[in-house]
Amino acid sequence: VQCKPQIVRDTIRLVGWRECDAGDDNWDVAWGDTTAALFRGVQQLKPFQRVNHFPLMQIICRKDLLAQHLQTIRQLCPHGTEEFSFFPETWVLPGDVQRFWGFVRHSFERRSKEDRLHSRDRSKSRGRRSLRGTSADTSEDEEEDSVLTFIAKPRAAARGNGIFLFQVRASDVRAPRNRLKEVLDSEKLVVQSFLSKPLLIDGYKWDMRVYVLVTDVHPLTVYLYTDGLARFCTDLYEAPDEDNLDMREMHLTNFSINWESEAFEDTEDGATGSKRSLRTVLESVEGGDNIWLEIAECVKKTLLAIGPKMQDNYDRYFGRSRDGGGSACFELLGFDFILDEEQRLFLLEVNSAPSLSTPTNLDEEIKESVLTEGFRLLGLDGSEKAKHLERQQQRLADRRNEHLARREELTRQKEDHLRSSVGFLSSLGQRKLPQIFSARQSTQRNAEDTSPTIKAETHEPTKGVKSIPGFVSFLEDSEDETETESEQSEEGWTDEDDEQEEDEEVCEEFSFLGTPVSRNYVQILPVSESVEGIWQEIQAGAAKLAQGWTAARPQSQPLRTSLSTPAGKRSSVSRPSLKMVLQGPKKNPLSQPQMLLQRMRSKELREVLPLKTIQIGV
Repeated sequence: VQCKPQIVRDTIRLVGWRECDAGDDNWDVAWGDTTAALFRGVQQLKPFQRVNHFPLMQIICRKDLLAQHLQTIRQLCPHGTEEFSFFPETWVLPGDVQRFWGFVRHSFERRSKEDRLHSRDRSKSRGRRSLRGTSADTSEDEEEDSVLTFIAKPRAAARGNGIFLFQVRASDVRAPRNRLKEVLDSEKLVVQSFLSKPLLIDGYKWDMRVYVLVTDVHPLTVYLYTDGLARFCTDLYEAPDEDNLDMREMHLTNFSINWESEAFEDTEDGATGSKRSLRTVLESVEGGDNIWLEIAECVKKTLLAIGPKMQDNYDRYFGRSRDGGGSACFELLGFDFILDEEQRLFLLEVNSAPSLSTPTNLDEEIKESVLTEGFRLLGLDGSEKAKHLERQQQRLADRRNEHLARREELTRQKEDHLRSSVGFLSSLGQRKLPQIFSARQSTQRNAEDTSPTIKAETHEPTKGVKSIPGFVSFLEDSEDETETESEQSEEGWTDEDDEQEEDEEVCEEFSFLGTPVSRNYVQILPVSESVEGIWQEIQAGAAKLAQGWTAARPQSQPLRTSLSTPAGKRSSVSRPSLKMVLQGPKKNPLSQPQMLLQRMRSKELREVLPLKTIQIGV
């Protein structure tokens, strides 16, 4: 469904799948580049079918919603400020303008206090430098400390579109500049504190793209890909000032921005150039394993913070359980991280549709491995589809057998009635009537009278199924095919299984992150129930966050009134607003079968008791 990257089509052939034709309803996976395009193209799902997006995943994939969720979970968790410090200070404008200026004022006041405390140390250091004959030029440091640098991003843009840097001086607190005030008060932006001192490699600023695969929400199942892309700027990094704020190739690591630069270096080894293998880069950095641990913890905390909300959204769309089991969705996410000069990790954003374009050889190698191993982790071997089709055929056969059994019962009742009538007439002295054959006996008698050639050509119907032309032959052929296919699959499965065991390797090198499941994937969620501490606190805070964000849940609960509330005090029970009362409860498409079942039951009740009226209290 609107799948532009060619690597997706190439990867499904490597896995052994094929692209379905238009109108084929027995597909297994529906792939869409965006969530909107996917759910427009897919109207109904069978129990064995899956789609590559979860509903409402934009609650963390939009920059403004990600900031709101993570900042709220900080307040709900007892140690949220420390555990979620990997997310930089963020403001969603224009709603957070007042909070933004409060942060600016507090930052300048804190800097002034620090300058007063260290003024004596600075004077002593200047005296020592003058005695040694060196200049104590600290004008650049003072100028850098006198301003604050921020980065502004559109709420739902991608590929570096609309991103710019701006600075706030101490003088802007009292009288902000017109352009600055106009931007902050009018435009819908997400503003973050800019990391002015990032960790540099070869003098260039860089960030990390990490791939995460989510396969289920009951329970939340997450796999981390132990490689990725390190994306470098194409201009040597300098601290931001008024002269270089507009130099996007120096401050922004987006590939779409630096790819157009003439200084972009495309190498085939993955260890040099403007785009490198993340595993290779972290191996060259001191403490690379600790960085991988921090990445895994940040991914777990971010997804656990929205886990109950994802489960609620999933249940609204697909229900809690499916016929045949298995999740209806999976999703490949792209987490962007950056390190400062002290190797502290910061989360920049989460992408629900990470770029799968392959302009370089490294892109093709990494992304092909991400998709190939990810598709195999889904476990789509056709068994669920075969079971579903088998259940459908079994239902048809059961209905047919019930229909035939009912017809035989009616025929038997008619024969018994005729025999009783003949016996009654014979007892009255009537003449002996000719023998009456039943339907089955007449059929056998007619079959004996037919020629031997026709008898040889006829086929006996399947046991328990009436010989309808085309139906019995289909069942016989399908049974033979299923038997042969099952035998072939059992015989061939052992060979394929042995080959996969020989070819596939498990990344034992990254077993400290979680459970290795393939060559490059490690399972990091679900968290064991025996684990205590911060993970339970995050799950408890996420449950509170989901309850606060669910608007339809209070409507399904009865309105509780407190008769013992003292006079002059307001009751703490929340009452629905007038708008909610007029609109009524939201219609859930999953509850339509239940409504239909209730109507059928009420209809049966009216048929059984036609002369009575039953009134049920509402």
